[in-house]
Amino acid sequence: MTSDTEQPKPAAADGGPRGSGTGAQQLTRGDLASMTPEAIDAARISGQLDQLLGRQ
Repeated sequence: MTSDTEQPKPAAADGGPRGSGTGAQQLTRGDLASMTPEAIDAARISGQLDQLLGRQ
């Protein structure tokens, strides 16, 4: 139960979900264009490609 003075968290400006889920900074397709295959694989393992891969 919430008190009368507690304010709800504001929604994201784009109307999307609040928070990022994994907490890992998500990379874009543009970011991948300048990365080596090894760096891309490391980003995938760390969860930075979850949004692009449809895991979020």
